Amino acid sequence: MTTDNLNNALSFKHLFSNECLSRGESPIKTTMKYFLDPEFHFLGAGMPPLELFAFQNFSFKSLDLKNYSFNEIQDIIINKNDKFEEHVNGNIVEDELDSDILIERALQYGNSRGHPSLLNFLKIHINNTFKPIYKDWDILINNGSTYGLESLLRIFCNPNDTILLEDLCYSSTIEAISAQKINTVPIKMDSNGIIIEDLEYKLKNWETCYGDLKKPKIMYLIPNGHNPKGVTLCDNRKLKIYQILKQYDIILIEDDPYYWLQMPQYKKPSFKDDQFIDENKPETDINTNQDFLNKLSNSFLSIDTDGRVIRLESFSKYFGPGTRLGYVIGSKQILDNIWNYHEVSLQASSGISQLMVNGLLNRWGQLGYLNWFKRLRVVYTQKRNFCLNSLYKHIHQFDINEYVQVEEAPKAGMFFMIYLNISKHPEYNQKLVELGKDKIVEYFENLFFEKFIQSKLLLAKGSWFTVSDPCHNVVNINRCMLRGTYAAVTPEKMNNGLKIFANIVKQEFN
Repeated sequence: MTTDNLNNALSFKHLFSNECLSRGESPIKTTMKYFLDPEFHFLGAGMPPLELFAFQNFSFKSLDLKNYSFNEIQDIIINKNDKFEEHVNGNIVEDELDSDILIERALQYGNSRGHPSLLNFLKIHINNTFKPIYKDWDILINNGSTYGLESLLRIFCNPNDTILLEDLCYSSTIEAISAQKINTVPIKMDSNGIIIEDLEYKLKNWETCYGDLKKPKIMYLIPNGHNPKGVTLCDNRKLKIYQILKQYDIILIEDDPYYWLQMPQYKKPSFKDDQFIDENKPETDINTNQDFLNKLSNSFLSIDTDGRVIRLESFSKYFGPGTRLGYVIGSKQILDNIWNYHEVSLQASSGISQLMVNGLLNRWGQLGYLNWFKRLRVVYTQKRNFCLNSLYKHIHQFDINEYVQVEEAPKAGMFFMIYLNISKHPEYNQKLVELGKDKIVEYFENLFFEKFIQSKLLLAKGSWFTVSDPCHNVVNINRCMLRGTYAAVTPEKMNNGLKIFANIVKQEFN
């Protein structure tokens, strides 16, 4: 399908916030296009001279995976021989590519949309993978997903507006929304993501459920490897969700930092005569790039005909959080308003980060970039499997099955969730009488959290991620939640930590 056959995105100006509508372009920034013209005599902006820039050269070294198949990547990692023979080296000056960002551009004030070379690479990547289906989509470089969300809240929301969230949500997202005095309404989730019936019911019966609370302008989702729950929204729900949001004229923010950390289905271990049996095997059916892409879930971009989906992407989980680099995909109309906000806040994302990331991507090429994601798939699959195998092994060995429930194994991301059946704790009935239903979960959550901390184990409290419902805040008083991660922990520490967890649960419940 060519772009000539596609429609432009709808206008969503009627959903913009008062702040957004009152903001225009920064006049001096509109002149930056002339700075890039070598024939221009640019006397109009206060820009330091390039001969006074402190940095004259940037170099890097990374793996070069272009010539490896998925099976070769998997074999090297599984066999504990993570020594890829090929590397890509970049020296931004001495071996400069036409696609490199010049140092004098990277270190200078610049276009807050992002450097053109990086934007061009990412647009090809997006077309190859997410395949947007309207004409005037675009991308904008930013400082990552958290900043992207904060920007969008300012673009669309006034104080006392309403946003729909999953009933568990990343704690920083909750704080960002709360700081802007925006109301939240949670939508229930199960092991396959948000429950469509709950979304439909609340929107259809809004006045009955929420009275005078403003109807929502935005829904925010983490579809893959949900933080904190670890679940992935199944593809067969996405079209129905999109149709509902279209019916009620709601913008969807698709925050998907774990998209390329998708993994095959996990199989629980079995135990025979107390012997542990790992049921997971290496993948054998990824022979081509298309095989790999077919394993991945679909983005809402692939069904968005209106331009009402805004997708947040981040390099943090793929290249390192310190890059502080990400990008937004959406309609040009919406991104233009984010750009205007950038001009008076972010100005532009780090030119040095863009230079380094762009230099690496253009030396890898699209194939190398895709193979990097294949490597992430293998490594994260190993980490997840080891973590959950250890968890189930210790649950079995300490005989605490009736006290612990593990959320369905994550198919993406870096988080897993554990539920403790606090109603079986020997002090539960007494504490319920003393504290009441409103405080009972908090009491046991704090109890276990402090016990874990005393034993040098950190698991995040479930309450940190709980989205309160302004009218119907129903809490399950029989359990408390704990979030764990397997991302940056060595196998030894992971196993020891989960053994500490199981031992404390055993002691407390017995």
